[in-house]
Amino acid sequence: MSASGAQPADVVGSVAGYRVLRRIGSADRSDIYLGASAGVGTNGQREVVVLKVFRDASASDAAGDAAIDREVHALESIADGGVGRLLDVATLPDGRVCLVLAEDRGGSLGVLLAGERMLDPGEAVSILAPVLATLAGLYDRGWVHPEIGPGHVRFDDAGRPVVGGLGGLRDLPPPGQARDEPAGRSPVRVRRAGSGRPRPSSGTRASCGG
Repeated sequence: MSASGAQPADVVGSVAGYRVLRRIGSADRSDIYLGASAGVGTNGQREVVVLKVFRDASASDAAGDAAIDREVHALESIADGGVGRLLDVATLPDGRVCLVLAEDRGGSLGVLLAGERMLDPGEAVSILAPVLATLAGLYDRGWVHPEIGPGHVRFDDAGRPVVGGLGGLRDLPPPGQARDEPAGRSPVRVRRAGSGRPRPSSGTRASCGG
């Protein structure tokens, strides 16, 4: 919810060159949409992406800015696809930040575990090993994922597990400091409308239309 308590209007039209198809979910600070490219690719099909639009709570929402900053940096720094693929970072006309993400079409581990079929030991290892490697990679870069669970593990088109829920990442405190003590760390702030924003290290930032 925004600072005024009103739900932001649904995103319509196009964002970063992708036509908004429909809303597919919501999180604490964001709304998730499915988008499709305006034209078809070399395979004759439109590219389908996920558009994660953050709610712009207020100009002084330091916690919200830091959460977006962590998520963008995590997507950039884990380059093997273990946390998904960030395609672009865009800004809506009203100043909200939008992450353009590759779609993971393989469903979630939570849905898989809710089914009647049990995982055999080999399947369990093939899922858990890359998830643990991704969590270790996040830890090595200074973050912990306290919200990890079956619902935050999805599978890409090749069946590889992808760790989601990056909006819940937390900064690790310096060695010898308790987690609830101020870390004194100054993260790179996500700046508001009219200024630059974090973006993928390669490619061109797309413009947004309403």
